[in-house]
Amino acid sequence: MSADTAESKRITPLRAVVAEDEPTAREYLKLMLGRIGGVEVVAEAAEAAECIQKVAQRKPDVVFLDIHLPDDNGMDVARALVNLREPPQIVFVTGYDEYAVPAFEVAAADYVMKPYSQERLERALTRVRSRMDRAYANGDGLGPALDKLAIRDKEGAKLVPIEQICYISTNGRKTAIHTESQAFVTHYTLAELEHKLRDYGFFRANEGCLVNLNKVREVVYLGPRSYELLLTEPKDTFIPLSRSRTRQLREMLDF
Repeated sequence: MSADTAESKRITPLRAVVAEDEPTAREYLKLMLGRIGGVEVVAEAAEAAECIQKVAQRKPDVVFLDIHLPDDNGMDVARALVNLREPPQIVFVTGYDEYAVPAFEVAAADYVMKPYSQERLERALTRVRSRMDRAYANGDGLGPALDKLAIRDKEGAKLVPIEQICYISTNGRKTAIHTESQAFVTHYTLAELEHKLRDYGFFRANEGCLVNLNKVREVVYLGPRSYELLLTEPKDTFIPLSRSRTRQLREMLDF
């Protein structure tokens, strides 16, 4: 028994859901998890809708997710899972390497290629536990420890540290992520980013803009119930604050 395996048996078992449409592959994964120890498979799913339903019901720590499921793509399933109130860690287990970059976009804990060994699966579990430990240390519960945002481009994806994002804007068709020196167009909607960044100090200033409050230098009074947010960076950037959001921000900042 490896040191990692012995350690896993001494700590609280991870609650897992296995989503795999091939019975043989599903049984092999369960066999490997059983050999490693420290994991309790609380539910199984052979289809995407079934996976989402069982995750919502059982609230596992981790989901082992195949890319190709009969009724949907595993990547779409992952996007649905990370938007749950208590999102699990996600480990993709697949025979397709072309989805490795999009996996970053849903903050997957790991991307395990088939065929895999017990040792490879142990490394994935170690990564899951490490991310959970960081989340607990940060007071974030069991959600994925997301500290970078993957922005897809023609060459793959750029990983932008969340702390460097100043604001995010949309014109209804395109969404742009603004750092101090660059702007990146992303396929995410503003609503998706608002949910994804909800624990990182981002605030919906108006219908078309999400602001990192850590980058706000001043709330500028323009007149009765009219304000703008002056950002520290990019320099001289002003973000209009809608009237419907003013009261919420005043309560948050107590001004």
